[in-house]
Amino acid sequence: MDQHSHKAPRLKSASLWYIWLMVIAAVGVIFTQLFFPDSIHTLVSRLKLTSEPEIVRNHSDRILVRTFERDGKRFLFGGESFDEHFDITELSLDVRQFMYGLGRETINTLLEPEFESVEEADHAYRDATRVLVAKIGQDVHVYPLVTLKFYELVNDRLGNVPIFAAYHSIAEFGAVYDRRFGEHELTFAVSGYTHHDEKVWDGGHVFVLWDRDTESLWWPPIGKAVSGPMLDQPLKLLDESMWAQTNWGEVKRKYPSAQVLKPGQPHTPPVAWPRLDLSLGSHLADAKTQSEVGDFKTIAPRWGVQATLPE
Repeated sequence: MDQHSHKAPRLKSASLWYIWLMVIAAVGVIFTQLFFPDSIHTLVSRLKLTSEPEIVRNHSDRILVRTFERDGKRFLFGGESFDEHFDITELSLDVRQFMYGLGRETINTLLEPEFESVEEADHAYRDATRVLVAKIGQDVHVYPLVTLKFYELVNDRLGNVPIFAAYHSIAEFGAVYDRRFGEHELTFAVSGYTHHDEKVWDGGHVFVLWDRDTESLWWPPIGKAVSGPMLDQPLKLLDESMWAQTNWGEVKRKYPSAQVLKPGQPHTPPVAWPRLDLSLGSHLADAKTQSEVGDFKTIAPRWGVQATLPE
């Protein structure tokens, strides 16, 4: 008798909790439908996958990346929206050796960098501070690594030549590239991923880049695109006579009128950007053909190798 009298309130209490949970869930669904009517539909429609998302793991069972298939293509996670993912249907790297997947707009890649004079910047750097420097004609741009590491990549224009300076602090990887491909110029950014290969760059993790124009992925240590429409196309290092890996003291001495990358620049990712029209293949063919013409290097040197200052 006493046992039943004790159990009844407990059962009643459990039932009430269950009812409250059901009410809360129902209110949540109603709230979502009223104030975010497209959210559930969008989620479902965007994930009309031909396979469940795959979690790629390494031998230690550590999660590396998320991939999935849709409409016969394989994609690599690139952000919260479906249109941010990377098409890796054809990928020349081992996807199991990708790491992080922070999202392709997580790092503040600069598109319209601002600069200051050597005199204005001098108080912030010691003579030994490492910098990348590029010179075309009379124009000189300096990228101190202590500033560049926060952006990792800066799209720039020097002497009317589209270039980009890149530095990955984890791998001590720094170089300046030409952004021209045929008659086109590409706009580069960091993908949020690193990749490693025991046979490349001492097995270190080096950032994976992407370009906004074709949304291809590029891996600088091997100097080429590794997926997307530009697959296997070479990156183009700026001519070695036009850039160097040096230090602030050398820059002050030789280029007192140089422009120096300004620290602390805000960056808001663009909502949209123009895409390179590859529908007929002609633009891509031109870019491929012309990018293969001429004598240029694609593999960045180790730090200190490219140390001769441009004249």
